[in-house]
Amino acid sequence: MGFTACIKLQLATREEAEAWLEDIQQSSRVTLRVDKTYPITEDTVRRNSYRVDMKCQHNTRQTGSSKKNTHCPAVLYLVLKKHRHSQNRKSRSSDTHIQEGLLLHVTIKHHHNHRLGCSEALQHRDVSRETVEKLEKLFQSGHSPSSALNTLKYDLQEEQSDSYLYASADRSICPDVQFCYRLYYSIFKRDYGASSGDAMLENLQERLEVYNKEQCETCGRMESTADGQTVIALCTPVMKRIHRLERHSGEMLFMDSSGTQGPQEIGPQAGTSTPTQGTQAGTPQDGSGTEVSSQREHLKGRLRSMFNDLVDKLQNDETFQAPIQSLVSSYESILTDSGLISALSTFGKMRSAAARNIRMQARKGLQMSTQIGVQPTAVARRKTPLGGRRALITGRPPKRARREHNYGKVKEGSGALPRRLAPHSLAQCVSTSVSLGSQHSKK
Repeated sequence: MGFTACIKLQLATREEAEAWLEDIQQSSRVTLRVDKTYPITEDTVRRNSYRVDMKCQHNTRQTGSSKKNTHCPAVLYLVLKKHRHSQNRKSRSSDTHIQEGLLLHVTIKHHHNHRLGCSEALQHRDVSRETVEKLEKLFQSGHSPSSALNTLKYDLQEEQSDSYLYASADRSICPDVQFCYRLYYSIFKRDYGASSGDAMLENLQERLEVYNKEQCETCGRMESTADGQTVIALCTPVMKRIHRLERHSGEMLFMDSSGTQGPQEIGPQAGTSTPTQGTQAGTPQDGSGTEVSSQREHLKGRLRSMFNDLVDKLQNDETFQAPIQSLVSSYESILTDSGLISALSTFGKMRSAAARNIRMQARKGLQMSTQIGVQPTAVARRKTPLGGRRALITGRPPKRARREHNYGKVKEGSGALPRRLAPHSLAQCVSTSVSLGSQHSKK
């Protein structure tokens, strides 16, 4: 059952009308959507300063079937009358309500064809402003969308205690994780701009210009190379002062690559120091550099010795030709440095197939496949011979798979007399004075 009501309120501005509309949706647990709007102009003929028609959100005008769409007939009409017209002239309407200042006229047709307090209706409600503010505070504290939602549910469980099960079904106070992610990325884009693409570079350029204006000098610049790479240089006022007072500070340059940039793309290794002005490239600066250089030379000598050994084996023994050919082919097929590093790190650590077979043959007590040992059925209890990887036959095994016993059969040349069949003729039994045979005796 529903009702129809006409309400007139003492509200004069559009902001007040929209705030009242939001409050009534929160109190009645009804979510309304805009169904029809009307133009807002300064025309002296129009008597309404704001007008809008609202409908229930369960009337979505969808052509296909949907659980949310119930074609709900509930509507709400909101009309805000003008109190003053052009040249600050008061309204000449004869309506006593307008003269008394009751300018907001509301018509409510509360005829819903669905339940308002069930979970199917509450899960489609809009997230309230208080819940959004709580999520924003959690994001500012360092929470991710999922952890912020878990914290919000924990706080809601402490507040509602036994009623948490019903409160968690209301989307206005307990949103879904998809909404949390959308809110998180909208705040991130608003505060930090785009995370990739041309929009990110434009936002970064704007921030550099703002930073230079704040410092009243050029402290950061961004340029593009010929091959399309973006290079950013920063030198804060503190760094400039150090360069001016400490002459040796300009002899060392630290270069760091981003997460998507490899060391081969920027020349020197990321995170390591590279000598610039005043220092010859490749010259060690201290004792640690000399130690690293000696280790590298020692490793080069061992690598040459290894390849010389392989070349000698290839010349003297033909059996090494195929394995070395496989090694060279595998090396040529590797296209990236990361793949080469992985191959070099795992070289010689893989166990050969022959070693695995020797280890498996040592345990003869189990009938095994390639790796996993399986305890078979005892030989005396087997009804189907085990062999190979053929799947066992379900049901009664065929005659070709059954093992016949021979202890009941008479062997030829053994001297034993064959068993005589009992007669089944009554006249013959009477004449010979023997008993009549049963069904088993004639087999």
